[in-house]
Amino acid sequence: MHGSPPLPRSRGLLRKVLTLALVALGPIPANVGAQSLEDLVVQRRLEFRQARADYDAALAAFSVVEQQWSAALEEVNRARRSGDEDALESAFAAAQDRAGPLRGQEQRVEEARGALDARRQVLVQVITLRLEQLVAQMDAA
Repeated sequence: MHGSPPLPRSRGLLRKVLTLALVALGPIPANVGAQSLEDLVVQRRLEFRQARADYDAALAAFSVVEQQWSAALEEVNRARRSGDEDALESAFAAAQDRAGPLRGQEQRVEEARGALDARRQVLVQVITLRLEQLVAQMDAA
């Protein structure tokens, strides 16, 4: 024995942790079978991965647009330092043109983040329910 608690005590602690998690997550249907729940876990994982890929893509696109906007601002600074009013006016126009897509892409990132968070919450709920089923099976054994 390496000082680990007896198995029934571990089950009790696990049950308490799972109960707290279930209370925090809200109601979950209890009539789902083990195999269909396992399939649901797989499906929710795939949906979460897709939401993560969508978020990463939106973030990467935002980064590109942000770099373009930063380059346009740098051009404004160069034109200002050179004292060329025509170049400055042109640079300001280019920077303003880049600002619109930047705001739009920022909104897409926020939406993708919301979808990712929602998918994560659903995945956690399904995994938690599966863990509860496994604990019930352990208790029945």
